[in-house]
Amino acid sequence: MAALLERLAVVRVPLYVIGDFNIRSDHDVHHNEQLRSLFDAFGLKVGTPGPTHRLVGILDLVAATVDVSLSVNSVDCSDHSLIQWPVVFDPPTTPSVSVRTHSWRRLDPDAFRSRLMSSVLCQPSSWPIDVDATATLYDDTIRGILDDILPTPVVVRRPRPSDPWFDAECRAAKRLTRQLERASRAACRRASVVAGSGAASSTSDASESARQAWLSQRHAYRQLRNQKCKSFWFDKLSASTNP
Repeated sequence: MAALLERLAVVRVPLYVIGDFNIRSDHDVHHNEQLRSLFDAFGLKVGTPGPTHRLVGILDLVAATVDVSLSVNSVDCSDHSLIQWPVVFDPPTTPSVSVRTHSWRRLDPDAFRSRLMSSVLCQPSSWPIDVDATATLYDDTIRGILDDILPTPVVVRRPRPSDPWFDAECRAAKRLTRQLERASRAACRRASVVAGSGAASSTSDASESARQAWLSQRHAYRQLRNQKCKSFWFDKLSASTNP
């Protein structure tokens, strides 16, 4: 049972351990103390509903990570009573965020190039002399073109909390892994085009090299995550004084 509770203790939802444990608190004091100590070690509170058996004894227990209000009801079909309690499950949620963003995959490069060529940015005689005004003109023109040919719909995002051990080094390793993955896919596409045209080239070797670099970095990234996770929890458990 201790091994089972060790696996369930990390679940971030209310935990209920219920059943007929067949341990009489008034007769089997030794095993009752062992069971209560096991529950206490995992932060489980044992409810005391009163006698749950026809022969007057508490055999059925409810141990939970939250306070429960128990009620005992006798039933005719069993010598054990029916234990009931209300359960309110409120899963943790993160607030959603509404943002406006461009769908860059739908950007038409030809339309953007055409609008840019006809804009004031390609007319040096119309540029202002002041540097700050020029920078503002650049930003406003680019933003206006993008907003016109690539509208910004409202996207609802629900931020996902990161693990406490996922630090800046892990984020940098993840970013590098994604970059190498994109480079590997691009090299693979170029090699496919060259192979389809029947031309001999070194693109296949470059594709394989890019793929091996990505796989190597992915393996290193996974090892880093495991090492960070183990180190974090080891240090946290070592510094804790509560067993």
